[in-house]
Amino acid sequence: MYDIRNNNEENTRLYDHWMKSWMNWAIEFFCDIFAVCTLGGSFAWAHLYLSLKRGGNPFFVPVVGQVSDHPNDEARAKVIDIVLNQLGFTEKANEFSSKWNSYTRLISYRISDEFKHAFPDELLEKCADAGIQATKMINCRLVEPDNLGKAATLLNEAWQNFLSSADIYIQGEANIINRLKNNLP
Repeated sequence: MYDIRNNNEENTRLYDHWMKSWMNWAIEFFCDIFAVCTLGGSFAWAHLYLSLKRGGNPFFVPVVGQVSDHPNDEARAKVIDIVLNQLGFTEKANEFSSKWNSYTRLISYRISDEFKHAFPDELLEKCADAGIQATKMINCRLVEPDNLGKAATLLNEAWQNFLSSADIYIQGEANIINRLKNNLP
């Protein structure tokens, strides 16, 4: 642990390391933002599922000498939540945040001071804003709560089935895959 108020050489190296890491993290954040912008809540569930499956520390913050090409899962979850809210998916964002918080309360890892400095909320919000604007600039249609589009609707239905009952999901999985194949160019 370090004292952020102490502007010593170690802290300077740590911040320089995070700034370099943000070059890679920004790309990964954009990929997440793009997925939420084009698929809606289904990507949030995919992120939660992958985080649970992979395990490990969702709050991991690299220190000098450690390499991290991807932002940690907590920071990604925060950005996903911000984007869902900005796109008007408030109910989905609340549901996702509730499940994500349940997950992080059950595990033995905790947010460190380093997390708060490496992934400040203000920077995550700016990242979400920039990602949404970039998605618009490349002429992608953003999903809306009442207008997801065919593929996003099918993926969101699949995740809702999975979350409500594994049996329902398994019974309908082949049908959803066929419907996706038939609706894609």
